[in-house]
Order: sequence, then structure tokens, then C-alpha cells
Amino acid sequence: MKQQHTSLLPAAAFLFVLLVAAPAAYAQTRAPEAHHAPQPTQPSPIPRAPSVRERQLMMEEMSREMGKGTAPRKSEELRMTEIAEDYRDIQQVNNKMMSSAMRAAEPDYKMIAGSVADMRKRAERLRENLALPPPEAREGEKRPAPKSAEDAAGMKAALLALDRSLMSFVRSPVFKNTDVLDAEAAAKASRDLAEVIERCRLAAKDAEKLAKKDKD
Repeated sequence: MKQQHTSLLPAAAFLFVLLVAAPAAYAQTRAPEAHHAPQPTQPSPIPRAPSVRERQLMMEEMSREMGKGTAPRKSEELRMTEIAEDYRDIQQVNNKMMSSAMRAAEPDYKMIAGSVADMRKRAERLRENLALPPPEAREGEKRPAPKSAEDAAGMKAALLALDRSLMSFVRSPVFKNTDVLDAEAAAKASRDLAEVIERCRLAAKDAEKLAKKDKD
């Protein structure tokens, strides 16, 4: 498999120094498909940042040429802090939500709506800070479109699908090697994160609808 040097994840080593893994409260409640947050690995040296700066300068130049101006850049320290926080918290919110929703005959839809909204916000900021490539479907790959949740069973099924997409993302090899990144692994991580964002959007919409239905 071809590998290439990239500046895609300059903050990932710092991320694992801070995080280790999110609590796996939900992992023990689900059968037969249990999951755990990624286990800590030996921290790698934090890569130097010039290539990141070069990428940012290129984006600014493109923006100037298009007459759109440029947005203020985040400091590298802020980027690393946000990545670490979002990587940890998105899993914690998900685990707490799944543990509560799966145990209840009728889930707390207001809680679900709030949880997936928070997860979506963190997933979108992770996408921005990690600078993942645009998500592109692999040739011959066709992922089924998420179904609308019409009742408690449908909501639980939607949350399980969201959970699988999130776990696939957080276990990605892109978090284990910060010096050399496999382009295919980065592309898959991008697809997984895009799916997390979309499933969060749909789950929030359906949860709000079901919460309103319960009141009627």
C-alpha cells in the first residue's frame, strides 16, 4: 500500500498524550457487538509544523484570488487542544447517550436530540482541525442511506448505526502514526466522520419529532 508524507494530523500525537481513551460505559451494555475506545499507544514525537503553515498560506492565497478574504488562523496550540477535547468528549457523550437509550423502553428523546447536536458540533470541528481530505465514496462502494426513525425501535437502530460510524472513526490508523499517513486510511476516516455528522443531523431531527409526538 502506497504511503505518503503529509501534514494532515500535526496534533494527533498531542491528542493521545492527553486522552488515552474515552470511558467505555456503553461498551459493556451492548451485545453481541461491544466496542471500546482506542487503547493508548506509545506517543510519537510531535511532527514539525512548517508543512501545515504552507497549506494554510496556500488556502489564504486561493481565498485572496477568489476575492473572499481570509479567516483568522487558529494557533497550533489551540488546534491541538480542541482536537484532544473533541476526540475525548464526542465518545463520552456517545457512550452516555447509548447507555441510557438502549436500556429504556421509550428513550428520552430530548436527551438524544441534545446529545447528537453536541456530537455533531464536535465532529464538524474535528473535521476542520484535522484537515481531512474531502469525503469521497470508494469505487464500487455504496453505503445505504440512513432511514428515518419513526418509533423507539427505529431510533435505537439509528443510534447503533451512528455508534458504529463513530467507533470506526476513532479507531482509525490516522491517529496512530503522525509522521507518515496512509492516504487510504485518511480517506476512510474522512468518510466515517462525514457519516457521523450526517447521522447526528438526522437523529436530532427524528428525536425532536418523536419528542413532540410523545407530548401530543
